[in-house]
Amino acid sequence: MTAHSANEIEVLMDRLLDLGDSDRRALLVELENDDPALAKRMRRLLSFVADEETLPGEVHQSAPALMTAFRTADRNQLIGQRLGAYEITHFVRRGGMGAVYRGERADGAFEQSVAIKILPARMASSERRDMFERERRYLATLEHPNIARIIDAGMAPDGSLYFIMEFIDGEPFDVALEDVNDDGRLRFFTDLCNAVSFCHRSLIAHGDLKPSNIFISDGRLRLLDFGVGRLIGPSAATPSSAPRGYSRNYAAPEQITSGEPSVAADIYSLGRLFERLIVKEKSDTELAAIAAKACAREPTDRYGSVDALKADLRAYQSNHVISALPQTAGYRMLKFTRRNVLIIASFSLIVLTLAAGLFTTSWQYRTATRQAARAEAVAAFVKNMFEEVDPEEAGVKPVTLRQVMDDSADRLANELSSAPGIYNEIKAVIASGYFGVGEYERALQMRTEVLEYAQGEYKPPNIELVGAQNAIAAVYRSYNKLDEAITLCRNSLKQLKALRSLYEKALADTHFCLSMNLAQKGGAKNIDEALRHRRQALAIYSDLYGDASPEYAKSLASLGMVVRAAEDYVTAAQNRETALAIAERHGLLMVPSFIRTRCNLALDYVALGRHAEAISANKKCLQLKKERLGDDHPEIATSLNNIARLNLQLGEINHALNAVNEGLAVARESIPSTNFTRLALEINKAAALWQSGEPELASILVSDVVERMSDQLGPEHGATKRANTIKARILLETGDVEEAARLLSASLEGLSQSWRADALLWRAEVAYKQGDHEGARKFADEAVRMRRTLPIFTPWQIAESEFVRARAADDSAEAIAAAEILVSLPPNHIRRIEAQAYLDGQK
Repeated sequence: MTAHSANEIEVLMDRLLDLGDSDRRALLVELENDDPALAKRMRRLLSFVADEETLPGEVHQSAPALMTAFRTADRNQLIGQRLGAYEITHFVRRGGMGAVYRGERADGAFEQSVAIKILPARMASSERRDMFERERRYLATLEHPNIARIIDAGMAPDGSLYFIMEFIDGEPFDVALEDVNDDGRLRFFTDLCNAVSFCHRSLIAHGDLKPSNIFISDGRLRLLDFGVGRLIGPSAATPSSAPRGYSRNYAAPEQITSGEPSVAADIYSLGRLFERLIVKEKSDTELAAIAAKACAREPTDRYGSVDALKADLRAYQSNHVISALPQTAGYRMLKFTRRNVLIIASFSLIVLTLAAGLFTTSWQYRTATRQAARAEAVAAFVKNMFEEVDPEEAGVKPVTLRQVMDDSADRLANELSSAPGIYNEIKAVIASGYFGVGEYERALQMRTEVLEYAQGEYKPPNIELVGAQNAIAAVYRSYNKLDEAITLCRNSLKQLKALRSLYEKALADTHFCLSMNLAQKGGAKNIDEALRHRRQALAIYSDLYGDASPEYAKSLASLGMVVRAAEDYVTAAQNRETALAIAERHGLLMVPSFIRTRCNLALDYVALGRHAEAISANKKCLQLKKERLGDDHPEIATSLNNIARLNLQLGEINHALNAVNEGLAVARESIPSTNFTRLALEINKAAALWQSGEPELASILVSDVVERMSDQLGPEHGATKRANTIKARILLETGDVEEAARLLSASLEGLSQSWRADALLWRAEVAYKQGDHEGARKFADEAVRMRRTLPIFTPWQIAESEFVRARAADDSAEAIAAAEILVSLPPNHIRRIEAQAYLDGQK
């Protein structure tokens, strides 16, 4: 039988006490195989601790230091005792490096709850006391938001050493993370790295990083228990012969051998925590590589510092290369592609599926042999597209994806024009890239060429034709060529039905195409049909991917526009909130399609009267879009239009003008003149100009926009009617009362509830100017009722309708009450000027 010293038995006992039941049993089994006598002894000691009985005599003779340590840590013996200004109140837990108690300040100075860590008796040697004195001075200097503060330290009357620390009422790391999503886990782990890095910069190694020494309290991570820690660097003492405790599951191999904490050992422990609590069962190659590098057996193979580990975590989260993997050209290309996934969602989905050899886009349904051959050629071309512009290469200035598309289009014509099948498939990929960056004209040109090729190669019904038609329909919707888009989608649906619905994703995509275009076209009949196609599309997406998948979430979010067109703002908001919750679970909130969802949710909030939430969401959306897409992307113009609309709703006309001018500067460079966003920006500018007292300028602008809308969408389209109501109110201001009356009468039918309320109010003003005060009062009554009922309207807008009604009814009391609200608007707002003039006239 091998002889073991008391210190060796103590260290082994500490390890066993520190383990969970299953790990403790596993270690005892291992001991049984290696040294049965030692295993028997350790089982007896564990039995003693569990039963709190008297220490067996044979152990007393062979390990007197251990007996003292157990007596010191006895949970009942110390309760009620004073250590300095603090009284021990109750036992909390026992670990490898002593016992932890809760205490209260008992000197009457003030109330304070603390944690008291009493170290084992073996730590009280003269050598260890000298080290303790040096180390506690350093530990007391650790002031960091993620580190539990050391308040005091000293020696108890029986010679035991103790620390008094800030008491943290929370949950251990592993327990607290059970209900935390992946993003939250990485955030907490980064906080832990920040705390450990701070310790190392303060020349202290923790030495015992494990879940029970890391707590989450009120959403904040706190690192505890520096009882094992030691100084590092020039101030460090020579290694102590007194054994230090540690947890076998998290301790580095060299720490198990020497017992000495170090920076490298802490990095190993962080790697073990990362491996067990963050990576877990996931098959993420990069996360696994980070864990493997941190947990390398040789210290020199690990990260050189905690900051280097954090750098890889940041690189992983931002889709840059990590140092833990070989820096191959293919890996750099993949990371570059993924970074740009976050810039162009529509293009990236095609690139990734092609590059990975998957066949999930709408026209990639073909026999496996042809599919593999074409996909291999396409993937090779796409790979080259990015390898030549890889910004990870030193000294290379990052390029835009618009440049990538231009270069690729030139290369395509030179390299693959002799292989028309592959040539047109790659052209479709490049066209999707142009569409994603807002180059609609180039996208339409290339997609039209792809369709013409498909029409020459295939006879309907054919899946190639379906995909090409749906791609063009998407561009047509951006141009507001809705009739053409709907015709293409209907033809695609007809072909798919003839193909007996063998292509489920293509079928869902076509229902989606019809739903979005019909909803944008407007009108009760079109919206009803759009809702039917929406239901069919979502049912298929749910069957294909499940209703908790990112694919389903994207469709649910986009199709929120359809229920919004039906004025069901509650369902629209619920759909988008559900989509964002799914995206958050999958870590996709920063993908452009879900940034867009957040922006659209802000519109729903406006309709529901949740204006403060809408303001915050719109500002965040604009910031995120600029970060991800650049300042000149068409999506920037869309967000600025939404901000302008909201500011008009709130009466902030100067902010509205700033937003609309900035949006138009972007739109004129990147959006066709017939695009709905550009037309909406110009309408909102006209409204802002009228409300700020410049009706002549507003009249010129709105007349041009209405003419373009009527030509593009038709006079009966909802957007044209809304534009005509704005034009009518501006004409009223310029004195053309009869034309204003005609336009309002023609536009009232078919407007949404909120726009109808506006039109009725303006019709009341027309009647008042025509001398029809009774008619004015009736129109105003209805406008007041609607504005009070619909949550979209703000207090000043309700007061505006009450002011018009009161003047028509010659009710000075109501008019004064309403005017006193309106004078809080900006000084140049036309309604403030009118209200102030009325109040002045009443004096």
